[in-house]
Amino acid sequence: MTQSAVFHPSLALVILLTALPVGVTAQTVTVSGRVLDATSADPVARATVSVESRFTITDDDGTFVLAGIESGSQVLTIHAFGYDTIRTELVLSRDTVVEVALTPVPVRLDPVHGAARTVVLRGVVRDPGSDRIVRYVAVLADGGRSARSDRLGRFQLDVPQDAPTTVSLTSFGYLPLRRTVELHADTGMTFYLAPDEVVHRMIAREVQRLDERATPLRTVGMPALDRESLLGSDANLYQLLESRRYTARVRCVLVDDVQYLGEDRAGILRTMLPADVERVELLYRGQMLRVYTRDFIRRMVLGQVQIRPPVYVRETDPPVCR
Repeated sequence: MTQSAVFHPSLALVILLTALPVGVTAQTVTVSGRVLDATSADPVARATVSVESRFTITDDDGTFVLAGIESGSQVLTIHAFGYDTIRTELVLSRDTVVEVALTPVPVRLDPVHGAARTVVLRGVVRDPGSDRIVRYVAVLADGGRSARSDRLGRFQLDVPQDAPTTVSLTSFGYLPLRRTVELHADTGMTFYLAPDEVVHRMIAREVQRLDERATPLRTVGMPALDRESLLGSDANLYQLLESRRYTARVRCVLVDDVQYLGEDRAGILRTMLPADVERVELLYRGQMLRVYTRDFIRRMVLGQVQIRPPVYVRETDPPVCR
C-alpha cells in the first residue's frame, strides 16, 4: 500500500512510504520520486539528487531512482540550477518515494546578451594516495553540462557565475565524488577521487583469473607486468616494453583479445599509455604478447566479456594467435 499526497507549492517535501511486510527489516532501501517547480508544479529535469555517496540526475519528467541506500537516518540533497538547494533528513526503514518542490531563485544574467553568465572551471583529477592523475573521468554539472578528463587528468567546464553548482565525478575503481562550487571568475581546481575498495577487490579477482590462465604458458624470466609496475612511465607502452626487452621475440600481439600482426603489432602499442593498461603477459617463450586494458577489466567485472584459454597455432607466416 502506498500513501498518497497532493502537491502544493508551499510544501518543500512530501514523503510517500511504500510499505513492506510486517517484521521485515531492509538492510538497504530505494529512494525514488519526482522533483517539481514550487511555483508552476512543472517537472525539474537535470536536477542532481544525492543520498550518501550515491547520486543521480532527474529525467525530463523530473523523476529519479536511487537504489542501494542504507536504512537509517540519511540526508537527501537536491540541487538544480536556478533553484534553492534542498537538504532534508530522511529516516529510512523501507523503500521511500519523495516529491520535492524546489523554490526558484533569480539567475544573474549578462546585461548585453540576456543569458546566464558563466565562468570556466578548469579541473584536474587525481588519486589522493599516489597523487597520480586519473584519466577519462566522467564529469557532470547542473543543467546537463558534461565533460571528461583527458590523458593528463584535465577537464574544462562552463558553470554559472555566482551561483552554487554541483559537480559530480565518476570513474571505474573510484568512489563517486560530488562537490558544490560557487565561482566568481574562471577558476582552477583539483579533485581527488578516493579508491573504491570493493571494486578493487573485484578487479583483483579477475586479474587472478587471468594469471591462473597464463601461468602454464608464461615465458620464464619474463613475469607478467601489473598496473603498479606500469604506472609512472612517461613513455608509450611500446617504448616501455621495448626497454624491458619484452618485444624481442614477439610474433603476435593481442590487446583485449583482439589480434594484431605485422606492422600493426608495434603500432597499436605506440597508441597506448601504460596508465591505461591493467596487465601485460608474455607467453609461449616470448612469442605472444597479451595486453589487457583497464576498460577490458571493467567489462570483466561487469560480466560483459568472458576469457578463453589462449591458443597459439604455429605457422610460418604469419603466426595465428588466439
